[in-house]
Amino acid sequence: MTVIGQGSETEPLTADGVGVLLTEAFADAPVDGKRLLVLIPDLTRSAPIPLMFRLLYEVLGRRVARLDYLVALGTHQPLGEAALERLVGVSAAERQAWFPKSDVF
Repeated sequence: MTVIGQGSETEPLTADGVGVLLTEAFADAPVDGKRLLVLIPDLTRSAPIPLMFRLLYEVLGRRVARLDYLVALGTHQPLGEAALERLVGVSAAERQAWFPKSDVF
């Protein structure tokens, strides 16, 4: 197993840096033509979900049949459309136009 990574004790990763790492991490992944489901935290946890939503689609969108997301709610209430938009950083219309192979459940 090859370990990839980049880090600094003083500087956060840039969006471009994260994109490079994701591209390298998924380069040989057997995902072509497959349906992927990504589990993401709800709004009670902090994570760069809008960045990852966009970058995962850039890296995998052409290769996969579907790239869907499931919000891990646990015992929390389901999210309405406005909350889902805040969580992934794009509106439902933008998701349909820019990320046609993705949905958020």
